[in-house]
Amino acid sequence: GFEADIRSRSHDPAAARAAIDANTALAERRPGEALDLLRQSERGLVLFEPQAWLLLARAHDLAGNADSTAHYLEKFIEIPDGFGNADALVYAPALTRLGELAEQRGDTATALRYYGEFVELWKDAEPEQQVKVRQVRERIARLRSDRRG
Repeated sequence: GFEADIRSRSHDPAAARAAIDANTALAERRPGEALDLLRQSERGLVLFEPQAWLLLARAHDLAGNADSTAHYLEKFIEIPDGFGNADALVYAPALTRLGELAEQRGDTATALRYYGEFVELWKDAEPEQQVKVRQVRERIARLRSDRRG
């Protein structure tokens, strides 16, 4: 049934199948295969750009390609309301990951900016999410202390 749906609903069934298979490859932690499949789906214009950027960021992150991960996450956060209501699930983690990547490459100013955006966004989050906010605030404090010391 799934194969029939792809053929009937997509102008490029092979690209649609590649997008689905890319998600499977990511879930199974096969980033190289996922990147190849995402390129195939991209040629068929199957994925909505923000969705593609997040998948590409995830695949590059799993493959250890920090610069490419940051590139695609930055593209994603530059667009307002990329996923509408789903942004709550992906935008804040993107900010946190960008902060981590900047911190890893020694770019404290950029790390502080992304971490600060995350804290501002989630400062009024539900109590069960406040642990994440507290952890990022601790990173901010450590980075500021390191800058002074």
